[in-house]
Amino acid sequence: MKKNFFAFACIICGLKLSAQTYHCESSRIGILITKPLMKNGTIHYNEAITDRKDKRNFSPDFTILNKDSVGNTYVARHHMLDEKRSLDLLFVSMKSGLCRYQVTLLAKDKTPHGIRMDEDGNATDWDENSSLDFVARNEEQKLVDQWLIHFK
Repeated sequence: MKKNFFAFACIICGLKLSAQTYHCESSRIGILITKPLMKNGTIHYNEAITDRKDKRNFSPDFTILNKDSVGNTYVARHHMLDEKRSLDLLFVSMKSGLCRYQVTLLAKDKTPHGIRMDEDGNATDWDENSSLDFVARNEEQKLVDQWLIHFK
């Protein structure tokens, strides 16, 4: 009886994750992030990695789902470029209803280079207190365009 209950509980949890939707997922960037989880027109969040010990963390392309204590949901697609570099494409579905998008180059022995974007993949300011000038925004946009190619 306990085995049946446990199996039933696992199925219910899986159904809840696969039925979950986030308002960020329908944007251009959200679609790129959730593409590996898409099957038959439905995003299956139950296939995203939620545990750091999951062995899929070592595959060249995987999707992670994490929720924080205040109710924000982070969905990130991780893509290995080579042995020393990888890219993370992320959306944060905030409890307030806002979406945040970011792409980050991670490299061994280097500081991560993150760029905030809008839902269409255009480089934006990190916040209202840090404005990018025209030249800096164009340079960041070139990087975004180069990096997003890896998530098609």
